[in-house]
Amino acid sequence: MIDFIKDAETYLKTGDYVSARRCYVLARRDDPDDWRAWFGLARVITHDFTVVGDGNWKKLADRAYALSDEKGRLYMNMQVQHYFKAIEQYMHSNEPLGKNVDYRVASKALSDYKPVPQAKHNNWSESRDRVFGIIMVILTVTVITLLLLLAIRNA
Repeated sequence: MIDFIKDAETYLKTGDYVSARRCYVLARRDDPDDWRAWFGLARVITHDFTVVGDGNWKKLADRAYALSDEKGRLYMNMQVQHYFKAIEQYMHSNEPLGKNVDYRVASKALSDYKPVPQAKHNNWSESRDRVFGIIMVILTVTVITLLLLLAIRNA
């Protein structure tokens, strides 16, 4: 079996974020309970915590945090704390964000950590989140439409 997480880390080091994302997605598909793939995707969105990424990185990091053990949480906390500190410094200065990030924190690779065995009942997925969201929007629009039709009919 190909170790997608090691491959993704290699791509991250070379700055090939598209290939790194592909590897982390494959790793997440193989084992959705492996926190390393989720956190790796957060690293990809933020270009290994050197650019201000969109808000999705936080959702992925939170998912990784929920799936990890204490060592993994400590690793992620250190990464994210330095990232937030760098963003704060960036907002108050004209220096690029990358100069403010402490790269010593990222010296230990995600592949050095072991995945945490999870119970198989933990089968959350982004696609199910999207489907649920779409169903809720359709249901909400239907209810509002029915209420408006009733209000117009009674008027």
